[in-house]
Formats: sequence, structure tokens, C-alpha cells
Amino acid sequence: MIIKKDSEIVKAKVERKYIALKAKKKSSDEECSTFGSEDEEYAMAVRDFKKFFKRIGNALDAATRIILLKNVQNHRKTRNKELVSEALGVIAVKKMMRRSKTKRVS
Repeated sequence: MIIKKDSEIVKAKVERKYIALKAKKKSSDEECSTFGSEDEEYAMAVRDFKKFFKRIGNALDAATRIILLKNVQNHRKTRNKELVSEALGVIAVKKMMRRSKTKRVS
């Protein structure tokens, strides 16, 4: 009984790692294929950001400037976060499906 539970836990951990690595590889492949367009998009965002502050000058307070700067800096990170959360959702669904299959009827 204990050995079966341990083996199930190990299998689940291995499967989670596999799915996470697969999602990471997929994201890196997509990044490589769209690398040029993302760079252009990022450069445009930075350019717009700089133009915005040249026009407005010192009209915005420091907190707003920091928030806008962080948004520009985190532009690329959002895509990776979406892929990781999607992979975690797949893991949760698989766990739920396994539990429903392994219910015993007495």
C-alpha cells in the first residue's frame, strides 16, 4: 500500500517536471521564431515611452513614471508567465481526471 502511494507520488512529480520542461521548451521555441518581431515591438514600446515623456515633461509624478517604466521592462515576461500558468492548469486537470478514475465503488 505504502509503496504504491510512493510510486504514484514519484510518477506525478516526474510528470509535472516533464510538462513544465515541455512548456519551457515550447516558449523558447516560440521566442526564437518570433524573436525579431518581439524585438521590434519592444523597441517601439520604448520609443513611444520616451516620446511620451519628452512631450509631457515633468507633468507626471514619480510614482506614475516608475509604474510606466516597469510596464515597459516587464513587456517580455508576461508571455512566459502565461505559458507557465497554462502548464499548471494542465497538471491540475490531469490530477482531477486521475482522481475520478481511481474512485472505488463498494
